[in-house]
Amino acid sequence: MEIGTKVKSVKNGLGEITKVITKSTGYVEVSYLNGKIVKEMAFNLTDENGNSLKKKPVKKELTTEQRVKKDVAHNRFMNKFNSAILEANFLDCQINTGNYNMNTTIL
Repeated sequence: MEIGTKVKSVKNGLGEITKVITKSTGYVEVSYLNGKIVKEMAFNLTDENGNSLKKKPVKKELTTEQRVKKDVAHNRFMNKFNSAILEANFLDCQINTGNYNMNTTIL
């Protein structure tokens, strides 16, 4: 993945890499023969020999530990979100009925 490498894209045809934006992820800027300048991921491009410039990212399955951690974080977020909704609804009801006192704390 170097500047000046001739590439081919399914959508835009033939072009040339004009800028490497991030080498680690394979984000490049390509100038195509049709005049377009497009930012592309290298795994969407092939070189002159038809070889992909970068392998497509592989999605790995989460381990049990990662899944549990994700579920715990999601549940924590949803609990806080639901509490905020309930608090907002409670305040709306208080304001709409005229029973709102700014010195009242909500538990």
